Amino acid sequence: MNRQFPALRGFAIILVVLNHTTYMGTLYPSKWGYPPIEGWLRYVIATINQLGVFAVPIFLFLSGCFFTYASQNKNIKQSYKVVWSSLKNVIWPYIIWSLVFYIVIFFLNNQKYTLWEYFKNLVVGYPYNFVPLLIFYYLISPILVRFCKKYGLIIIVAIVAYQFFLFNLLNPGIAGFYLPEWAKFFRIPVLSATMNDWALFFPLGIIYSLHAKSLSPQLRKFRWILGLLTGLFFILTVLNFTSVINFPFAQWIAPVIFMGIIPVIKRESIPFVRQFEYVGKRAYGVYLTHLTVLFIALTIFHAVIPWVLGIPFVLFPTLFILALGIPLVLMSSIERLPNHGAYRYVFG
Repeated sequence: MNRQFPALRGFAIILVVLNHTTYMGTLYPSKWGYPPIEGWLRYVIATINQLGVFAVPIFLFLSGCFFTYASQNKNIKQSYKVVWSSLKNVIWPYIIWSLVFYIVIFFLNNQKYTLWEYFKNLVVGYPYNFVPLLIFYYLISPILVRFCKKYGLIIIVAIVAYQFFLFNLLNPGIAGFYLPEWAKFFRIPVLSATMNDWALFFPLGIIYSLHAKSLSPQLRKFRWILGLLTGLFFILTVLNFTSVINFPFAQWIAPVIFMGIIPVIKRESIPFVRQFEYVGKRAYGVYLTHLTVLFIALTIFHAVIPWVLGIPFVLFPTLFILALGIPLVLMSSIERLPNHGAYRYVFG
């Protein structure tokens, strides 16, 4: 496995926290009657928010790499032992923190569901929509790895085509044409929205891991071109997000190109690499807890110090520090307990 991958996990979760901080820090004050953010600050916040388009793709790409590495020279049965071991550390924390989130929004926002609706929320991944897709890919990964060894290019083309199909199905007419009504039957239940956004990245991680020796020199050779293209399409993503242009495919293309840069980033070239690695080791726990922290923090601010909600320069940094810091302190505290065997079940 590439030495820079743990730090990149830390980088990715920080992007997730930034994305949700700017989204919730804009949404809730607006719902409570505060004026929208205008002028140049709107574009700064939009740029920070849209950095999140790289976050889940990085996680899925690294997860594909990890599974391929962990299942090397193993048969299907042995590979599924790796799958079950990984899923145990994914599913239990996901259930626990989803239930915590539902309890918090029930008491603070009077947001309640029937038992069947709670079950459906868990299945579809509310509010952690990335998790069901990860579970799906882990379940099929032993078979997917074997197909990617022989038919990697065909699989990538097929997934890109299916994502394009979903993109136009879920956003009718966005590609300049409309699909017939019966096309909706080709959606994958539960996963259609997340497949639309991120279907490609786990298989890309598998294919890179399988062919790292041959791919790495080529990626290193073109890294500057890949970097410039990533920057270009990210700018287009921000301009599309702020309605300056209409090019929704940019948010799709930018992270795909960026996956070609990930393998050639040198660990020693990453600033604050140890800090990123520290966060990266706890990335899944931060992912599952930070939304609850953000929601509680915003509710307290609204009730106790409402003036903060009208000052973006104070609100956003404070929310970010709380959303990242409180989960890290909580996990660190539990790690220090004499009997911390439950840590994996709680935080992954």
